This record gives sequence, C-alpha cells and structure tokens, in this order.
Amino acid sequence: MAPQRKKTTNLGAHDAEGSNLHEVPVGQSPPIEPTPAQLAEKEKRTQAERAIQAKKAAAASKKAAAVATTTTEDETLNNFSQPEDDQLEQNMHNELNLQLRALEMKKAHLANQLVSRKRAAEQAQRLAEAKRKVAEMQAEIQKIQEEVGQPQEPSNTHTVAGHSRQHEGQDLRQTTHIYQDQHFQPSPPFDSTSPLSIALQQTSWPYGYKPVQLPKYDGSVDPAQFIMTYEATIASAGGDDPIMAKSFVMACEGPVANWYSYIQPLSIQSWVQLKEKLKQDFQVFKRLSINTLQQFSCIQMDREPLPEYLRRFVQKKAQTPNFSEKDAIAKFIEGLLPSQLASHLDREPPRSLSELYAEVEKYAKSEADHKRRVEQRKLMRQQLSWQQNNQTNTSQQN
Repeated sequence: MAPQRKKTTNLGAHDAEGSNLHEVPVGQSPPIEPTPAQLAEKEKRTQAERAIQAKKAAAASKKAAAVATTTTEDETLNNFSQPEDDQLEQNMHNELNLQLRALEMKKAHLANQLVSRKRAAEQAQRLAEAKRKVAEMQAEIQKIQEEVGQPQEPSNTHTVAGHSRQHEGQDLRQTTHIYQDQHFQPSPPFDSTSPLSIALQQTSWPYGYKPVQLPKYDGSVDPAQFIMTYEATIASAGGDDPIMAKSFVMACEGPVANWYSYIQPLSIQSWVQLKEKLKQDFQVFKRLSINTLQQFSCIQMDREPLPEYLRRFVQKKAQTPNFSEKDAIAKFIEGLLPSQLASHLDREPPRSLSELYAEVEKYAKSEADHKRRVEQRKLMRQQLSWQQNNQTNTSQQN
C-alpha cells in the first residue's frame, strides 16, 4: 500500500506572481524556502525580462510605424507621379498632332503645286496648238494668195528666222480679233422697254447678216403663211431662232407694229414663244380654206389663155387641203372651155398632174402658135390692103 502524502502550505514566500502551493509527499522534508536576496534577484530578473519585452515591443512598434510611413510615402509618390505621366502623355499626343497637321499642310501645298504645274502645262499645250493653227492658216492664206496672184507683203528677216514670244502672242490676238470680227457684229445697247428678254437682246448679229426682201406682216392674212415665209427668209440669210425674234420688229406693219409695242417688256424668251403669241392674237384674220371638193370651183373665162387658167387653178388648189390628183384632174377638165384640149382630155384623161400639165403646155404652145400665125396673116392682109390703096391713089393722081 502506497504511503499517503501530506499537503503543506508555504505561507512565508510571496513573490510577484502570488503564493505558490507545493505538494510535499508524506514522509519527505519540505523544500528550502528562498532567501530575501534570492527573491530580490528573482524580482530583478523578472523586471529585466519585462524591460526587454517592453523594449522589443517598442522596437516592433517603431518598425511597424516606419513600415507604415514608408507605405504612405510610396503611395504619395505614386499619387504625385501619376499626373506627371498623364501630362507627359498629353504633351506627346499634342506634339504628334502638330506634326500631323504640318504634314497635311505640306501635302496640300505639294498638291497645289502639282495642279499649278499641270494647268501651266495644259496652257502651254493649248498655246502651242493655237500657234500651230495660226501657222497653218497663214500658210493656207499664202498659198491662196500665190494662186490668185495677189502681191504678198514683204516679210521681215526676223520673221523668217522666227518670231519672238511677244510677236507670236500679238499674232494670236490679232487672229482672234479677226475671227470675231468676221463672224459676229457688236450687239445693240440694251433696251428695257423692248419685249425681248435680256438674253435675246444681247445675242450678237451674224457677220454679214442682211436678209433680202424681208416679208412684211400687217395682220390681214393668215399668220401661219407669214411665219413660214419669214422663217425661210431669215434662215436663208444665216439667222437662227434668236435672230428671228430680233428681226421680227422689222417685219411689223400697221396693227402688228402697234401690237408688238404693247407686249410686256422683257417677256419674250424665244422665237417660239413670240410666234405662238402672234398666231393666238391674229388667228381671226386667217382665211377660210376650202375643205370639201364640192366647194371647189375654177372655170376658164372667155378668151382666157390656157396658162392664165392653169395659174388660177393651181393657186386655188393650193388652198384646198387633201386634194387628190384624180379629183384635181377632174376639176381642171370640168372648168375648161369647149376646145380641142377639153375633147382630148375627155377621151384620154391623164393619169397624173404632171401629165396634165404637160398636155396643157403642149396645147398652150399650139394655141400660141395659131394665134401668132393668125396675127401674122392679119398683118399681111393689112399690108396688102395698104399697098393696094397706095397703088390706087397713085394711079388716080397720074
């Protein structure tokens, strides 16, 4: 059986950590209690340990504070360096933009120079072409003068050797002026009261434009007939539509001249507009045409020669639209006086108007010859009668 232990309490030793309970086995002697010196030394060691721990804690705190300060400084430096980087990047961007603009301006300048050079080359080419044409024209004129036999102007030695650039320019300008003078005449001054528009008034007259026997119009006949004759006359003189509009005032007479003067100023833009207005306002004077065959009538008068009857028939036929050749032949034969021609045409009607006109011409010549022979025989009879009368008077006097 194991020995029992006895619990003892040391009430004399008190250290910084408080009272310590020691278990002392039964049958053993209690441990030796520390002396005050030992306790003091122990207390010093404890305080030294605490001081070392405090120093370590203070060093750790300083170290943590230093680390925190370093982190803050790094963050601050980063914060300061970020705007500097942005500013540097912006400066580089601006510099590149300036370089790009400078390159674009240089490119545009070079393009303008290229266009200018091309334009100058084209102008030089046109000038050379004009010089070539002038030289060809001068050669042709010289050749024509040699063929005609006209004296030529003496040529200068320098001209034969070659003109200078200034002389060539003067020759070109002179040729241009001569061409303009030969093809156009100066336009009259602008008239604000004229019915013609500004464009028509400023149209130049063709060179040498002089219409012969310009038809006149007073409104008493069909305007369509006048317009047809008027346009043919102006066109034969070298005029076109604007010239027809400008020349119309010279063809106006009487009521038409008065009508033309009352047209609204500057309202006529073309010859088509003017002639349509003329047709519209003077259509009342249009002659009534013969529209039916039954209304047509042309009869040969007593002692009327065939040529005169044919002339009247053709004029009346021209006023009848859609008049066939067959009906025209029938009406012509119907209007003839009884004669050899009428009998012949009744027996053998011509197949066309050309055959009819040929037969009429043949019989007209025959009639003219017969009439001439009758007149000659009549004249011979008169002469014989005068001779007989003279002989009778002479015999009576003897």
